[in-house]
Amino acid sequence: MATKQSSSPKKSTVKTGKKPAAQPTTKADPASDDTFVLPTRKHVSLARKLIYLNIGLVILFGLTTVSLRVAYADRLYPGVWGHGTYVGGLSKQSAVEVLTQETTAYAKQPILIQTESKTVTLKPTDIGLVYDNAKLADQLMQLGREGSTLSQVVTQWALLLGVSDREQAKFTYNADALAAQAIGLNTELVTPSVNARYEAKDGAITFVNGQAGTRLDFAALGLDFYDNVANLRDEPVKAGMVTVDPAVDNTTLEANKELAQSYIAKPLQLTYTDKTWAVEPTTTLSWLHSTRSPEAAVYARSLVTEAYPTLENPTNLDFDNGAIDSFLTTISKEIDSAAVDAQLNVTDGRATIFVASRDGRKLEVPKTRDAILASLKSTEAERSVVMNIAILKPTVNEESINNLGIKELLSEGASYFPGSSSNRLTNVRVGAARYNGVLLKPGEVFSFGKLLGPVGAEQGYKKSLIILEDREVEDYGGGLCQVSSTAFRAALMAGLPILERTNHAFAISYYTAPYGVPGVDATIYYPPVDFKFRNDTDAHILIQTEMVGTTLKFRFYGTKKKEGVIRGPFFVTGDSDVNKPSHTVFYRDVLVGGQVTKTDTFNTYYKSALDYPIAPE
Repeated sequence: MATKQSSSPKKSTVKTGKKPAAQPTTKADPASDDTFVLPTRKHVSLARKLIYLNIGLVILFGLTTVSLRVAYADRLYPGVWGHGTYVGGLSKQSAVEVLTQETTAYAKQPILIQTESKTVTLKPTDIGLVYDNAKLADQLMQLGREGSTLSQVVTQWALLLGVSDREQAKFTYNADALAAQAIGLNTELVTPSVNARYEAKDGAITFVNGQAGTRLDFAALGLDFYDNVANLRDEPVKAGMVTVDPAVDNTTLEANKELAQSYIAKPLQLTYTDKTWAVEPTTTLSWLHSTRSPEAAVYARSLVTEAYPTLENPTNLDFDNGAIDSFLTTISKEIDSAAVDAQLNVTDGRATIFVASRDGRKLEVPKTRDAILASLKSTEAERSVVMNIAILKPTVNEESINNLGIKELLSEGASYFPGSSSNRLTNVRVGAARYNGVLLKPGEVFSFGKLLGPVGAEQGYKKSLIILEDREVEDYGGGLCQVSSTAFRAALMAGLPILERTNHAFAISYYTAPYGVPGVDATIYYPPVDFKFRNDTDAHILIQTEMVGTTLKFRFYGTKKKEGVIRGPFFVTGDSDVNKPSHTVFYRDVLVGGQVTKTDTFNTYYKSALDYPIAPE
């Protein structure tokens, strides 16, 4: 039987890109090969997308990191700053050059420290500011190259993203010099805090309120200074003021009122021999201070260390040792006296006393203070303290005279000054008297200026010519060089070592005799110019002076084991014309047992007297 075929032509399906209309579902004939089946669409999950994204980012991060390391193998990584200057991407040498240019320019500018009322100008050289750019460049080069691989990568990306520490700096300065400037500024501006205190009136205790003070904010100043200098900022360093509360206030006083009342009920008395000092209760109460240890704050970069208390109430009170010592020091002026050596005379080779010695005394402050504290803290009915006094024995007294070794004349030095004015003669006489009876211990250094003391009208000196800088002027003590030159000659003849000696600016006739040639002189203008020698003998040396008319003599007494002999002086250049420069020399032979053991050479260089005109009055 024949099969009936459809008369409709066969239609093919064309893919249009649009979603086809839904068709009835028919089961395809597996034997048919001309049926088209629409494929199903596959969907990627969100989680898988994130995985792909992360993998891509890791690959990008790794490539960028490797690229950075390769591209900047011999250069600083991007994002590197030093002294407030961007140096990323530069070679180390280029970074040093850039940093040096910036820091050099900065170091030429003044540094200003500014408060509300005052500005202090510092030069960087005043505080020894020095930048070490080579070392800084070394440190900057290590950024992103130190530590573990992970640490390096983290640093590299932190620099690249601008989230790293930019304040890279390497410099030094003199912290003490800066602290001195800050403390000096604080001294001008500070308002000290005032502690509350007790006051005794009619046997009762009252309070005097304390007051807060102000001082420089050292911490802020130090931090601002460091920040400005590290980053080369031109801004002034800000120095504000902060409040300082008193260490003792009324609450503290109230807590210790009973203790304070006892010092009024039983006043303190100090005694020595038959004299008594009554200490006012108000004075005793003023010695009380807080027992709290102030909090020590060490401020930025060792700028300064200073104690600033923070108030804690209540607190105990105790006695301030320094305040008691200060009080005792005032009393000591009524008690202390120096020991006085016996003054000696030498007659027929034997030392005798012509002015007796006298013991001295000195208040022993620490021991007396301890006795006062013990009394104040005791429960005795009376508070009476016997002060500790030390007796000072003189070096030279009636007992020690025979042990000094003053047996014979060691030397005599003389000088002659005819034609001197009456004022000059007075000055020589007064000055020479200062050295009469001076006793030098073995090894002691004789300082003419130190022994001379003040020179003025109150010491009996008159005005006479002295050489001062480039002229001659009238001043008190003119002519004292006659005394120092005579002492110089005696020391030379005794064979003693000369430690310090300066000749006059130009030759003066007073110092020429008896040699005929100038050069054996020693000028004095203490303290810059002094004459010194040492007693290098095993015995004491007694100095005696004598002035007769226009002749002055210094005599040294002791135990003679050597002597000095002068040869000269001789002109090396120039002559006796004082209006021309000259150079003289003399030699001092030191003899022991008649044999020369040492020769000292003394050169003297004189300028022209015309270079030192007399200044008009």
